[in-house]
Amino acid sequence: MQKSKIKIPAGGFRFHEAANIFPMMGETELQQLTADIERNDQEERIKVVGDQIIDGRNRYRALQRLGFHEEAWRFVDVSQEFRYPLDDPKTPVDYVLSQNLHRRHLNEAQRAAVAVEVKKLERKAAKERQKTSTGGSDPQLKENLPEAGNGQARDIAAEKLGVSGRSVDHAENVLDSPSAVPELKDAVRKGKVAVSSAAVVAGLPQADQRKAVAEGKKGVAQAAKRARKTAFDLKYEEQHAGSAVRRILSAWPREYHHIAATILREVADEMDPNKKGDNTK
Repeated sequence: MQKSKIKIPAGGFRFHEAANIFPMMGETELQQLTADIERNDQEERIKVVGDQIIDGRNRYRALQRLGFHEEAWRFVDVSQEFRYPLDDPKTPVDYVLSQNLHRRHLNEAQRAAVAVEVKKLERKAAKERQKTSTGGSDPQLKENLPEAGNGQARDIAAEKLGVSGRSVDHAENVLDSPSAVPELKDAVRKGKVAVSSAAVVAGLPQADQRKAVAEGKKGVAQAAKRARKTAFDLKYEEQHAGSAVRRILSAWPREYHHIAATILREVADEMDPNKKGDNTK
């Protein structure tokens, strides 16, 4: 790898948006990494592009705690990876995936969660290309992604992470849902639950979501199964009721359908248990 002179930016390095497709370490893991670097020193340098870290955010946080974050030899500039002309130019997302997937053992739920973030960057890159011919807002990193609408971006992200497009949709329905509780989102990111079940549970009342997550993977799966059955039963009842109404109306001349509809509504009100005893007019 060609070396470039590293200049530590004032205020420290920023994190490249592509690096953020993977979640950061938790506090316990970060403490362990910090202790390991203090004891054994740093085995792999942090990759940067200009003033942005594209790989090694957790190592950088550990170095900050140890006071080693301004030692230039601990970093390497990889800007040449993205400069033209190249036979097979990488994108920042491709580079981050190549650096991380081989050292992280991710299950399907975790890969789907990462794919959701990749999809967002795919769509953002497509929008930026519509505004400028330079390939993006960063002059050092020219994106080389195909034009991507919502469905195309999903499929591109799914292929990069080796999951189905449906899994990406399921993960997105949880992670980007304002009604999904943080516990459920965290369970998806950590791969503790199946994304297909989590997507169903995300539509339940928040108390039910928390109860399901507290019961683990099996609890989420059972809650999703109950929710699917309830939805199926309601749909069946609606279809059955609609069929019955059509049969009744078919026995009336078309000009009297409005009368039949009124009678049916009155019968439905009489049979509604929530309206029994209510004699107000």
